[in-house]
Amino acid sequence: MRKKFLFLLVAVFALAAYSGWRIAEKPPVNIAVSHPNPATPPPSEILRKLEKANLDADKDPLILNQATIAEHREMADELLRRPHESITFQDTVRLGKIIASWTEKDRDDCRDWAENISNPASRESAIRHIIISASRRDPFYAAALIKKLPRNPDDEWDVPYQFIRNLGHHDADTVARIVAEFIDPAGETDTEELDFSFDFERALNKIAALNRQLKPGESFSFVPSNLLSEWAAKDPHAAWMWLTYNEDLPGNGAPEFFEGSARNEAPQKTAERIVSLLKRDGNPPAPLIVWQSLAKHPSKELVSQFLDQCPDRNLWLENMLVCALGYGGGNFHYPLLGCVLETMTAPERQRFLGKNWNGKRADAGTINTIKAMMKRMDFPPDDIPHMLPGAK
Repeated sequence: MRKKFLFLLVAVFALAAYSGWRIAEKPPVNIAVSHPNPATPPPSEILRKLEKANLDADKDPLILNQATIAEHREMADELLRRPHESITFQDTVRLGKIIASWTEKDRDDCRDWAENISNPASRESAIRHIIISASRRDPFYAAALIKKLPRNPDDEWDVPYQFIRNLGHHDADTVARIVAEFIDPAGETDTEELDFSFDFERALNKIAALNRQLKPGESFSFVPSNLLSEWAAKDPHAAWMWLTYNEDLPGNGAPEFFEGSARNEAPQKTAERIVSLLKRDGNPPAPLIVWQSLAKHPSKELVSQFLDQCPDRNLWLENMLVCALGYGGGNFHYPLLGCVLETMTAPERQRFLGKNWNGKRADAGTINTIKAMMKRMDFPPDDIPHMLPGAK
């Protein structure tokens, strides 16, 4: 989901067999060969044990736990010395496991080794793997390594997404402090979900306060995007109260709230909350925000409850159709549109579905999809061409 140029590393290097070590989304580069003999040397005893385990999830950790730091270095060096044409996918996975284990035992020693790899792509890949492994215990150590890496083509911090997800293993203060470490002078804020259990309100308050202090044009490199949704799933009342006073934090707005709250709240309550946003004084949410909120857990009952409670049924029917067809793309949400079509009365379908919304017409593919949907819903076949803009 990320918009920035990211290197997606989780448990292995993004190094491909037969094309040399490579970083995701970068051209392939050959592995750095540090000896003149092209023949692959026989593996050491410890590496032979690891290869014999054949990436077994139970055996590999036992072998690596028993290996000394010197043996970790020996195994990593052996793999790096292999000619690139002999590198297999299993080798890349194995090297990733070795570095992760080495980082756990002595992160500084592993970092010193990685920083002296002669091939730039292999060196950066190794450092990124250390960042991900170290971030579970010490995200500030990992953050310092990120800042030594090249910035991405947009001159923004290139933060590995697994580093962000690992923030969920730390407390709310740590999450907020790490977010504050990565502020770009220009650009957009990426969002990434965490897997966590801590003080949601404290983390959100701290990040929201930092957000208000940003200078014009500045943005966070990333913001955890499921703080509010996870909080809303656990305590919708408290999360809702927070949202009513904090609506400008990227990735933690109304749609994210309803992503969490609607898991446990009845459609009637979800509709009531959305409508309350429309009726409040000040700046009501844009129709697209309402549409995205309804789309998190769509149902005919939710749409019906929303249209019954909203200030102007006709206005919001048109708003929803504008969002579905006028904007198109990722905002289409076929399941939600199907619920809207089912909820509309026959006169409403005749009145609204033939309009040319937002000065645009839906493309042929969209029209055909809606036609198929309407046929499944037992719409009279002869009426369908008259109900859709551009339908024939």
